[in-house]
Amino acid sequence: MAMKHFEFSQEEQQILEKMPVPFVVYYVEHHTGVVVAVSDGVCKLFQVERVVLMDHLNARKVDFIHPEDRLMVQQALSYAYEHPGREYKLAYRLKMPFSEDYI
Repeated sequence: MAMKHFEFSQEEQQILEKMPVPFVVYYVEHHTGVVVAVSDGVCKLFQVERVVLMDHLNARKVDFIHPEDRLMVQQALSYAYEHPGREYKLAYRLKMPFSEDYI
């Protein structure tokens, strides 16, 4: 069964994408996170196009996360699944599509 992805309204999506602050918004369902918004701040910081970054983050679910951070990320996804509607913040190291180094 395909996962139904959350979508912002077009106006909300544009506002989020135009933000100069670097952030990524995930929608979590069935213990899976899907990137639904990437701010201009992230694109500028890493000098990568939004679509490239979204494809990277959505396609390689675990590979781009630093091995030492994977358990923490899995626990955060579980928390989000068990507490729907609650906000949480998470920081972890990841590998960008243009590099083999973690940032």
